[in-house]
Amino acid sequence: MQLRFLLRASLLFIALLALWWFVLRLPLLDWVQFSSEFILQHLPGVHSPTSVNIEAGRVWNLRVPVPGGRSIHLRAEERLPTLYTVALPLFWAVLFAGPWSRRLLRAFAIGTGILLMTPAISLLIYAAHAVKLNLYRSAAPALGYTLNFADYLGSSVMPYLFPPLLALALYPDLRSIILTGTPFAPKFAAKATARPSGPRPNRLS
Repeated sequence: MQLRFLLRASLLFIALLALWWFVLRLPLLDWVQFSSEFILQHLPGVHSPTSVNIEAGRVWNLRVPVPGGRSIHLRAEERLPTLYTVALPLFWAVLFAGPWSRRLLRAFAIGTGILLMTPAISLLIYAAHAVKLNLYRSAAPALGYTLNFADYLGSSVMPYLFPPLLALALYPDLRSIILTGTPFAPKFAAKATARPSGPRPNRLS
């Protein structure tokens, strides 16, 4: 059963990857731009101008705040935010390769919502890490290690490892198939019906 699941997931991922690249990629990148800019503009205590723009040649220009009430411009190739969005077709492929039940749509909605929020967070962590490396290399070593690890998670773990784990966490039917090879069987509490003790009364004819 696990082998059939892997085959279905692989075929679905190929199909969904094509759909993502040709249809969904640009709308998702627009969403990453909007959500990243929204987070930047609503950071507490930030009064310097911030923005996320896509310039000619699809180069991303991030204007991020730095200490002293200033902001600086960072440029990133579009492959970086594109990489963050590949988690969605992978999550969908793993999820829909499993058994279908009423819980599937709930897991799909929650997981998709989570994965729509992570690209903006990963992009801003990358920006913070770049600012630390370029402007404050020797300051706060512990912060540098933290940002380096968080940036590694955002670019190397979140797009590839997090989606299957998220699918397993949200969908018990899939988790049961993967871990035990058997369909998920929910336990329902049976209601005991009490029967009166003693002899049955005779029916009147």
